Amino acid sequence: MTRAYKFMAAAAAAATLMGVANAASATNYTITLTALPGGSQTGGFSATVVGTGPTTFSDTFNFTLAAPGSANATITTILLNGLNNLNFTVGQVLLDGLIPFNVVTGGSSAPDTATLTATNIGAGAHTIVVNGSIAAGSTGGSYAGVLNVAPVPEPATWAMMILGMGMVGMGLRMRRRAVAAFA
Repeated sequence: MTRAYKFMAAAAAAATLMGVANAASATNYTITLTALPGGSQTGGFSATVVGTGPTTFSDTFNFTLAAPGSANATITTILLNGLNNLNFTVGQVLLDGLIPFNVVTGGSSAPDTATLTATNIGAGAHTIVVNGSIAAGSTGGSYAGVLNVAPVPEPATWAMMILGMGMVGMGLRMRRRAVAAFA
């Protein structure tokens, strides 16, 4: 191979990679959580992905918790004219970049779903990253989700609960002894 041929091959490969990188869509959103009775919070979120498939997209949803909680979420693609134009990438729908959602692909005529089972997370800033692709021949699509966060009892609350259960058990045991002694 000549140097000119190697250079042209490398330039063609770089141009191809830049074309793929430009085709991808990346957007940041904020999830606004609404307080519910009992200290729980919930927030809906959605995105519309525009582009000519096949291509990829990556959306980041940011949210902040004032206190630790147990989070769960469900995200579903929206069918347009009976077709699923978006596909979630298995293993690439993530909470805080580490905790994967369970992704179930629906094919071309059923929605894809991504589900996060109850997961304890701390106070502070968090992200949900949704990676996927636009189906070939499609010009994009939409998906929507809901995030629920329930409060997690503090260690002192657990200690009080365990102490209370122990006292109830001790009271029942003493009562049985008193009944047996009386009989």
